[in-house]
Parts: sequence; C-alpha cells; structure tokens
Amino acid sequence: MWARTNLFTSIDFIRKFEVVRKLSRSEIEAFVKQSYLPVSMFFIAWNSYQNGKKYAEFPGEIDIISDELKTNHYQEENVHKIRCILVEKLTELEVKKEEFLLLNAIIVCDPGK
Repeated sequence: MWARTNLFTSIDFIRKFEVVRKLSRSEIEAFVKQSYLPVSMFFIAWNSYQNGKKYAEFPGEIDIISDELKTNHYQEENVHKIRCILVEKLTELEVKKEEFLLLNAIIVCDPGK
C-alpha cells in the first residue's frame, strides 16, 4: 500500500513542474517514467530522515524491501545501499526542507539520465 501511495505522490510532484505542463502526452509519460523511481526513493529517505530513522522505511516501520525480493534476490550489500546510504547522507548534511525540495527538483530534471 505505501509503495503505491509513494508512487502516486511522486508522480503528482513531478507533474506539478511548469516544464511538464508544456510537454506532449508522450513526453510527459517518458519524463515521469525516468523520474518517478529516484523521486520516490528520495521521498522515502526524506521521511525516514525526518522521523529520526537510520534507514529508509515506509511509515509504520514497514520495510521498503519486499519479502519476495528478500527471498529471491537478497544481497546484504545491495540492501544496505538501498535502505541506508541516502538517509545517512541526509543526516550527515543536516538537510533542511527547502534544500530537500531543491534537491528533488534537481533529481527530476537531471539531464544526465
């Protein structure tokens, strides 16, 4: 449930950019497809950071790594990267809300993808 909610929130965030309103439908679809996963992960990390967690998780202490993924593709190193590194960096830098929003805009508009 949280994954779906986060996905829709991320897509809604992306679609509110002025530049997105000027794109064709197919361009919007391509833009959202390339942006939603990094934005979603950044939102999850931010919420975890704001709640004083040391790793990314959905509200209610729900793991962001599904049981199926843990069972079939579990590699401790990769799981640590997914869960912890971004939250650790936000904590280290003591990122403020305004900085978070700016960083998220940069992630959305990253031409290097």
